[in-house]
Amino acid sequence: MPETDAGAKLRAAALELAAERPIGQLSVTELCRAAGVTRDSFYRFAAGPEELLASAIAAEIDAPTPVDLTGLDVEQVGDVLFGGVREFLGYVHRRSDVLRLAMAPQLSGPVRAVLVAQLEGGLRHYVRTHPEIVPALDGRALSDDERAMLIAQTANGSIGAIERWLALGMDDVDHGVRLIAMGSASWWFGQPR
Repeated sequence: MPETDAGAKLRAAALELAAERPIGQLSVTELCRAAGVTRDSFYRFAAGPEELLASAIAAEIDAPTPVDLTGLDVEQVGDVLFGGVREFLGYVHRRSDVLRLAMAPQLSGPVRAVLVAQLEGGLRHYVRTHPEIVPALDGRALSDDERAMLIAQTANGSIGAIERWLALGMDDVDHGVRLIAMGSASWWFGQPR
């Protein structure tokens, strides 16, 4: 069986079984049986069930499509970001059965890392293509490391908010997006600093 076929079957099995019970309770043997693959095949794709689930989620989340922000004013760029947050939370909502069971009380480390990386990638692209939205510090532009710190804070804070949204059983995506936006620095959305 080609590795890509085995990987797809394993990822599908992880998503299916993780919707039924916590990923921490699933065994490699059980996942292999559900996917119809060997343990050797499993370990070519993941170190354990949590890593396999994270891989399945990463494969499902569309990589952020670079959006041409040229010619857009800051407010329009903010609208693009707001739409991206809505799309991301929509994915979380569609997979809330899996994600809620991957929490104890926070998301499993590998799953959380995939979601944070997805958000950070989108924010990096946003800052790279529209650097004027980033406020100055003490009258000077921020360094790459300083911008990376802001991106990490925003991505990790947003995932923390999403974890709470999941834990509370919320399911109104638009309401969740508005709350995440309220908790984010206004300059991300093209609002006055």
